[in-house]
Amino acid sequence: MNLRTKTMVGALCTTLTFACTEDSKPLDTADSGVEDSGVVEDSGAVGDVGLPDSGVEDVGITTDAGGGDGGLPRGTAAPRRGDMAFATDPRDGRTYMFFGDRAEPQMCDFPVSDFVDDGWVFDPSTGQWAEIVLSGNRPLKRARSAATWDERNNRVVLFGGRFRAGTTGDYTWLNDLWAFDPATGAWTELSAQDAPGGPSGRMNATVVPDPDRNRILVHGGGTTDFTAFQVDTDTWAFSFATGAWTQIATGRPQPNPPAESGRLFHVASIDRARGRMFVFAGGGQNAFNVFVGDMWYLNLVTEEWTQVNLGGGAPDARIKAAMIYDQAGDQLVLFGGHDNGNLGNDNDVWTFDLETLTWTRRMQGDRYNRAAFGFCDFPADFAIIDPASPERRESHLFSLHGNTAIMFGGRTDCGLANDTWFLDLTTMTWTQVSNSFTGMTCFRSGRTDCADPQARKCG
Repeated sequence: MNLRTKTMVGALCTTLTFACTEDSKPLDTADSGVEDSGVVEDSGAVGDVGLPDSGVEDVGITTDAGGGDGGLPRGTAAPRRGDMAFATDPRDGRTYMFFGDRAEPQMCDFPVSDFVDDGWVFDPSTGQWAEIVLSGNRPLKRARSAATWDERNNRVVLFGGRFRAGTTGDYTWLNDLWAFDPATGAWTELSAQDAPGGPSGRMNATVVPDPDRNRILVHGGGTTDFTAFQVDTDTWAFSFATGAWTQIATGRPQPNPPAESGRLFHVASIDRARGRMFVFAGGGQNAFNVFVGDMWYLNLVTEEWTQVNLGGGAPDARIKAAMIYDQAGDQLVLFGGHDNGNLGNDNDVWTFDLETLTWTRRMQGDRYNRAAFGFCDFPADFAIIDPASPERRESHLFSLHGNTAIMFGGRTDCGLANDTWFLDLTTMTWTQVSNSFTGMTCFRSGRTDCADPQARKCG
């Protein structure tokens, strides 16, 4: 069994309003320098890093390789963000990223959403990002949506999320379903907003592919009234053959966290070999303060949920982590997220053996070291840094191509990042592909005064 994958997850002391205490790890937003310690600093351009070319022909999308409408030159990273939707084409590893939120919390305040209205494609054979020129009929910009790859039709499928036109007022909770065809660059609406017979509008649901049944699966998610979450426990299947939604797995038990009626901020993955969908971690109605670390799987034939007895040795309870299905390794790979312990944002890597149903920590990442100076005021040596790992983070991109996980962006203790990394799942080693000029803590920022006892955490 080859175990693999790690990325990082950023903290945003409250993506939605965590109470920032000395132990809850806020987002001390700061514009930092660049780079992980031990990694050569450059201007943000992609280094000489890339995976072998698969031989698949170039896609037909139109890209902006610089000079137009804010597009970055090829070889630079996509703009920083969190809460984006993404999916990877398994044929060539090209990873497609759409929308997201570029708002950055300041000193533990939760920010006004700043929705990004763009699309990007990452080519792992060259290590380069290029902007996709969006045009024609297409989805509303949004954040906290979810996407997956439809391998039968070779396209990205995107569901749900939230949107608000201004800086105040209620959000629009989205339940529309769209498909993006990289061969033509065109979007197709598969299910309209508020169409009858489908899931309600929601954010932070999970979307999992079920290619053997020609469908996708949507689980959980929720909305908020700014004081608490209204969470969903339902599971829906959208059939590409019929173009219709069907609610499935309506019996008992339901995979709810203890004393909760649903789940959001969780992760989910398919186990294609055994016909199961796994759900892990997240939170419920009280997700501002309580994170969970339970795990369930849904039998896709009997439509029955079973809770996994994790025992000891499982990852800390967390929200906004990322998890991928490694079919070759017969495992799930978890990276990062935000826990409710001293560290807050994590950059640990865990693998879950789909045969034995057990977790193994593959990389510890950074470790907690010293408490805060005061409210939202952290020392540079707050954590003992693992220089071989990316910055701790949450709400990031984490996807799989072959034997390599691709990680990008997300929220860290110090803001939004836009660095790109590869994780080799055989050797469990990270390789940095592009830098981030923001979102780095002191020891990863290039600063030279981090050993000063009064030095602050962010670069």
